[in-house]
Amino acid sequence: MGSFQQRYGHIFVIHQPSGLRYNCNAFNAQWMKAKKLAAKKFPDLDFQFTFHDLKAKGISNLEGTLSEKQDISGHKNASQTARYNRKISVVPVVGEQ
Repeated sequence: MGSFQQRYGHIFVIHQPSGLRYNCNAFNAQWMKAKKLAAKKFPDLDFQFTFHDLKAKGISNLEGTLSEKQDISGHKNASQTARYNRKISVVPVVGEQ
């Protein structure tokens, strides 16, 4: 019968063991389970963020222009990408300020 990918021609990045996508409720349950396990393993870290926050983190950490970040993120326009780009500009200081 072949693998899921062979049968359907694609596979989801985050998927069930069968290769099918998670529905919203199942995904949220898995996300919460993963966060709880991580919080147990790393009690000093703050896990108060959403899965969607990971996209902003990825875009913010990416080196490059807004246009390059837009290409990688898949946004249709630069203003969408700019909302996700939370990188703080470092401004040089004068003296010891």
